[in-house]
Amino acid sequence: MVSLILDAFFRSFGMILIGMPLYTWLIFSEFKEKSFYRKMLLWGFGIGIPLSMIGLALSYLFGWNWRYSQFLGQIPNTIATPLIAISYIGTIMIWSRKAFLQFVKTGLESVGRTTLTCYLIRSILSIFVFYGFGLGLYGYVNRFEQVWIVLSIWIFILIFASKWLQKFQYGPIEWIWRLLTHLKMIPIYKFD
Repeated sequence: MVSLILDAFFRSFGMILIGMPLYTWLIFSEFKEKSFYRKMLLWGFGIGIPLSMIGLALSYLFGWNWRYSQFLGQIPNTIATPLIAISYIGTIMIWSRKAFLQFVKTGLESVGRTTLTCYLIRSILSIFVFYGFGLGLYGYVNRFEQVWIVLSIWIFILIFASKWLQKFQYGPIEWIWRLLTHLKMIPIYKFD
């Protein structure tokens, strides 16, 4: 259990350390050429997916032995993770330029501006759907059904965040956070 927690911590921390320079280099802006993002996509998936498949194949060859899979078997997957993440960034940046996907871009921007609120909404909805004091579906839905539940929650969050920010400057939790950190009243409504 400790190894899983450490693995999750160091992977997350590593991703933050990779994301910081990407942000500084304006990778997440629209200043880069489409060919730049296409290279990110191709190189990341081209190296990351085969590495991930190697890790999967090696774990399979060792009979899914826990000691192997959690340690040596993780090496290819650990290397593949940032490469695949870079491909996702390239894919999202290419898609964000498509006119017919502007509603997704607007939704993701809204979720980004209301991150803490959206995180809490997602957690509350997931708890309600899966725990016994809600619908109690944990253990009763297969992977395919889980994907549809998660997609439904995300669609709700995208719509909620977009609609909320049409009227307000901040998400409700972000506004409370600002009140507590600035120790003064901050208007939540938009003034056009």
